[in-house]
Amino acid sequence: MSVIAVVGLAAAGAYALARERGWLAAGGAASPTATPLPAVLADRVVVADARVVPVRSAALSFAVGGTVRAVDAQEGDRVEAGDVLVKLDSARQAAAVLQAEADLVAAEAGLRKVARGADAESVAAAAAAVDVARADVSAADARIASAQANLARVVSGSSNDADVGERQVALAKDALWGAQAQRDTLCGRVEDGFADQADCDGARARVAQAEEQVGIAELELARIKAGGRAEDVAAARAQVREAESARAAAAARVEQAEAELARVRRGADEADVSAARAQVDQASARLEQARVALDDQVLRAPFAGLLGAVDVRRGEVVAPGAPVLQIGDTSAWQVETQDLTELDIVDVAVDAPVDIAFDAIEGLVLPGRVARIRMFGENRLGDITYRVTIVPGRSDARLRWNMTAQVQIKPMAPDSVTP
Repeated sequence: MSVIAVVGLAAAGAYALARERGWLAAGGAASPTATPLPAVLADRVVVADARVVPVRSAALSFAVGGTVRAVDAQEGDRVEAGDVLVKLDSARQAAAVLQAEADLVAAEAGLRKVARGADAESVAAAAAAVDVARADVSAADARIASAQANLARVVSGSSNDADVGERQVALAKDALWGAQAQRDTLCGRVEDGFADQADCDGARARVAQAEEQVGIAELELARIKAGGRAEDVAAARAQVREAESARAAAAARVEQAEAELARVRRGADEADVSAARAQVDQASARLEQARVALDDQVLRAPFAGLLGAVDVRRGEVVAPGAPVLQIGDTSAWQVETQDLTELDIVDVAVDAPVDIAFDAIEGLVLPGRVARIRMFGENRLGDITYRVTIVPGRSDARLRWNMTAQVQIKPMAPDSVTP
């Protein structure tokens, strides 16, 4: 019973103290506002090893790999921001830029043509394509008639086979002469700008086909004169089927050509213009990508500074992300500690005064202050260490990158710490 009474009295006292100091909100609930704690002041000097580093530094590397074409800077050179330091072989990337520029020019020309609508030249070219397709149908009809006549002759075995064969040769030659005349006409129109080269090429192909037909007719006439064979019937029927198939394909080309002619005469619709604009946008994006890829072949200085190391030579192959240069802004120096453990860092404060001594410069002691304390500790030989950056109060011309130093970080004066 006495224990319960003591506990009750203690709880009541704590409650009363909390109410008195404002720790409880209305209704008896504890307030979430914490009372600020006073600043903890270090009372001892912390000694650490350190090294001299530029106020800003970077290890430079290429985003892509390649063969080094030129090294335009040497160790110890002072460079400005944007200066070219190293170049990789960029012949392939430069060619890609030229191709992308040509593609963009072509896409823009296509957009202008679509937006402008049909012109006389486009209509004439489309109409010529229709004429060519219709001529193909006529030629196919002639080949069907020839193949069917040949089949009938082979099947019937007429005594006039030789006469028919000679007639087929004449017809084939007539078709050849017609094809040659059509070729001459179309190819002449290409030179005048009223027909496409493709039409001329198609006419030449038909001449070649007609020449082949002449040769076939002449061979058939020779075979007739030499006497027919039983298997010739199957071959003749196959020729008929082939001619009919060619005629169907020619008819389909007529429909396509007529549809294209109608489209050209109608002019471009909004969908055609949108598609042409999309092609321009795509070509522009490809050009930008090609230019970025070309620029990736050049390594430039990100800021003005001193080149501390150049670890690459002409002709070497570098890998993406592999450091090839070290650059530092040596317009000002700072000192970074290397071995401050968790046992020491608790006695170090930002803005604390520091004395900096240098192993290589006897008698030189520079004043400084703590500028930054790295919040992340690193495992170094089993100890957790924290990097402290110190800014010297003045510089010395004898300081060099990565010189070793010893720092003495002094306690902060009580009136210089913000509570």
